[in-house]
Amino acid sequence: MKVRAQSLAEAEKFNEALKTWQEYLSLNPDDPEQVEEETALILKEQELFDLYTNAGRAIAAKDFNEAIRLLKEVINRMKVTKMLRGY
Repeated sequence: MKVRAQSLAEAEKFNEALKTWQEYLSLNPDDPEQVEEETALILKEQELFDLYTNAGRAIAAKDFNEAIRLLKEVINRMKVTKMLRGY
């Protein structure tokens, strides 16, 4: 079930991944730390995805200042996410 949750997160199916981690926790109540860590990372990745999507919308609307601001935020958050994941 862990692998499925991680695969869903990698496929950007964040809500399904979060649900799968909750199912895992219900079957493995002795492992809340890992579920908390993974859930926090998924939420960060979801925020990153949303920022990137909004940057794309800003580009389409030719609001380049907003797009630049959002893309800078994406880059900063990617650095943090990579550090948390240990890359």
